[in-house]
Amino acid sequence: MSYKVLSIKYRPQQFGDVVGQDHVTTTLRNAILRDRLGHGYIFTGPRGVGKTTSARLLAKALNCEQGQNGEPCNTCVRCVEITEGRSMDVQEIDGASTRGIDSIRELREVVKYPPTNSKYRVYIIDEVHMLTKEAFNALLKTLEEPPDHVLFIFATTEPHKVPPTILSRCQRFDFKRIGSKDILMRLNEICTTENITADLDSLTLIANKADGSLRDAQSLLDQVIAFSPDGIDLNLVRQVLGIVDIEIYFKMLDGILNQAADTILLALEDLLAGGIDVAEFLAGFAEHVRNLLLTKITNSTDLLNLTESVKQRLLTQSEKFDARELVRIQNLTLETMQQLRQATNQRVSAELLLVKLAKMSRAIALDEILAGSITPQVEKKNPVGIHEPTVKFPTWETPHKVVEPPGNVPVSAEAKQAKRPDSQEVKAPDINTQPSDLPVQESGDPQPQTAAPEPKSVDLPTLEMIQSKWVEVVAALASLKPMLATFLEEGGPVAMKKETLEIHFNVDHDFQVEKLKKEKELLGRAFEIVFERPIHFRLVTKADYKAQTRKEDEIWSHPVAQHVLSLFDGEIVKD
Repeated sequence: MSYKVLSIKYRPQQFGDVVGQDHVTTTLRNAILRDRLGHGYIFTGPRGVGKTTSARLLAKALNCEQGQNGEPCNTCVRCVEITEGRSMDVQEIDGASTRGIDSIRELREVVKYPPTNSKYRVYIIDEVHMLTKEAFNALLKTLEEPPDHVLFIFATTEPHKVPPTILSRCQRFDFKRIGSKDILMRLNEICTTENITADLDSLTLIANKADGSLRDAQSLLDQVIAFSPDGIDLNLVRQVLGIVDIEIYFKMLDGILNQAADTILLALEDLLAGGIDVAEFLAGFAEHVRNLLLTKITNSTDLLNLTESVKQRLLTQSEKFDARELVRIQNLTLETMQQLRQATNQRVSAELLLVKLAKMSRAIALDEILAGSITPQVEKKNPVGIHEPTVKFPTWETPHKVVEPPGNVPVSAEAKQAKRPDSQEVKAPDINTQPSDLPVQESGDPQPQTAAPEPKSVDLPTLEMIQSKWVEVVAALASLKPMLATFLEEGGPVAMKKETLEIHFNVDHDFQVEKLKKEKELLGRAFEIVFERPIHFRLVTKADYKAQTRKEDEIWSHPVAQHVLSLFDGEIVKD
């Protein structure tokens, strides 16, 4: 086969040709010029960034007969032999297939002999982390004190799997991912040399797809050229490499912004029908959200290696989102990508993610709410057991007619005179407000308050008045905290001593009394609601106290009972 793939044809032949690894090539050149070579090197980094290539260049530079400035000449016999892979003194060993202790023992026997026709005998072990533990142990002594004419160069993508005893005997060079701009320049040079017409947008897409690997970028370019040798355009690259059009991502983010789940799901359907993999789509979606987030935070596109038209659209779309919303979208996307590995139906996972994002509520800053610049739109709900700050307290008068209980059950005069059309809203006072500071809300429409009203002077109610309105006190406490009202029902007002009301309970109700004592402020507010003034009270337990049983007529005449009867148009039925 006469054709050479681009990754081999354009493999660097000098240190100066290595792309994006100046920190490595400069150090190696200086070590050669100053004769400060180590006996062991380990090159680490991701795939396709030049580890094995640099190892070969180092072997050529050491054995070159006409080298200058630490670079191989590539014309002498030694350089040609190493380039063509037929040198007897430069051996490349695959650590994945030659990984046992027997192979390392043979290597130990061979290193004793001097090189055949070169200055150094160089052993390049690729994927060295694949060696067994026994093989590493057999290599330790030789690596620590090798002959002067031997040089070991290890290459690996997973340095954490190499024993520390090996790492400590080598000079380590970490190869980094190659920047997209550097890859783009290299691809452009290759296209110019090969007389291939390609626009920068197409090459940029290939460079981004390579994810920092120049070898991958060259392989992708080779694939696209094979499909269309006459020229390369953006749509062609997307078609050959299966890359999702970025227009789809812009459309989906607009759909999320407008909560148009149908538009987003239809766009996903078109992608999957075109053969796009779900994992590929989610990876591109996460990349697009990442670009938006960086644009939003930095207010620029300097960190992105994209075309100018795409950068401008990112700036425009990022203005529509809050950074917190983009973070939430990215978090949900990454969670779905992790769950995708165990999902039996990946399409369902992707659809569920998009529906979640489309129905997601907009983020609102808490400081803006507190400052009053934004009023959050909260759906009003009243779940059982949860009371809103403004409590609707049933009034003693209703717009409906009072339902007369059958038989001889009397109805109170207060209930018969009930004519109020609306329920009275009683706002739960602030927890730090003293009972004496609480305002009394009048019925009817609220009027603007221009000045604090003068406090009303209300006489202290007598014991008889408190006893007659005790049910109302319990109801008022129920509006503030229902559980406390059930505790208060176990006791009752018994005496008024020195303007202090005594509320007696049986000794069996110590638990209820303790709870009421902890919530004395709420009980004080209940008195304030009913009597429009604070009342001093204390809770007393008596062994002989027995709560009075309510009479049936008192129950039916209670305003709450009358309100319920009128609300449901009910009637009292006796057995």
